[in-house]
Amino acid sequence: MIRTDGRLARLLGCDELRRWQYLRGIRYEESGDPLGVVQVYVDADLPTLPSPEQFGDSPVYRWIEKAAGI
Repeated sequence: MIRTDGRLARLLGCDELRRWQYLRGIRYEESGDPLGVVQVYVDADLPTLPSPEQFGDSPVYRWIEKAAGI
């Protein structure tokens, strides 16, 4: 969990000191080669995210769509 400072709040379009769940990881191609670094900020008012192991091979946005209905 993090709280936004002025710069991050502007980037995310929210108020300062807002709480977010922050995830950072590496996205891989199907071949297993690294493709890029991914940073995800999830509103702390949404359901708590599961542990990384529970995501399996699914991207985090799929879980968010299902859990939060968005």
